[in-house]
Amino acid sequence: MKTFGQELREMRDSYGMTQAKFAEKIGVNPSTYYALESGTVSAQSNSAKRVVQSRGLSQFERLILRKAIKKEDRLTEIAITDADRLAYRRRKNEKYAQ
Repeated sequence: MKTFGQELREMRDSYGMTQAKFAEKIGVNPSTYYALESGTVSAQSNSAKRVVQSRGLSQFERLILRKAIKKEDRLTEIAITDADRLAYRRRKNEKYAQ
């Protein structure tokens, strides 16, 4: 499954538009759009949520973007869980090493 930014790019390419024109179509600032497409701004941001609610996109396109956001939410959740688990193991190992 593609990331939010990759889905945005594919949609923009399908319209044959520049980033600035597509940003205008969906009602966001061009610099915000660039950051979303490149992944600099998180799919969990308010900007991404505004894009998903845009009247400039079809219902199907909005659904695709919602799915991409859910996927990234899940990956973030997994990454946090893994980081917590690793930190716990380190603390545990340090405790036994003393």
